[in-house]
Amino acid sequence: MLKLKELREKWVIENTLYGSAADPEYLRSFQKENNVIIPEDLMTYFKSLNGTGGECTNELYEFYSIDRIVKVKDEFKNKKGIPDYKGLLAINEISKLYVFANFTFDLFVYAIKLYPDFSDENEVYILCGEKYQKIANSFSEFVELYLNDAKELYFPTRE
Repeated sequence: MLKLKELREKWVIENTLYGSAADPEYLRSFQKENNVIIPEDLMTYFKSLNGTGGECTNELYEFYSIDRIVKVKDEFKNKKGIPDYKGLLAINEISKLYVFANFTFDLFVYAIKLYPDFSDENEVYILCGEKYQKIANSFSEFVELYLNDAKELYFPTRE
């Protein structure tokens, strides 16, 4: 279950501005242009909070509004610096991932897998340079990790 109230309260306490509600028409056009379905929990988030308004939280997380959500390949195609994300661009599994948040100015990036049809799971991945790993099965699970400052948010080791 999406803990939208808790997320909003955390950001208010931290004086983090959250974005204005996403335009429903923009949400529809995003889905059509990308041939994806935004899952219900993420859609609810966009319709209410819609990101941190370009600001970072106290812990240096930035959550994106719908108008900033892009595929991983588009997010990093021209990016230079450390970590170097270019190694991810050729990985097929990454092609359906859309970046929705970052930590410490792209040290870690969080992306969700969106599908052309409704799915029981919309996996969330943590990315760092050429490394990536699934950390949640849904946006709601990711928000739960975030609210609990879970260790998974700081790139767990692969097993």
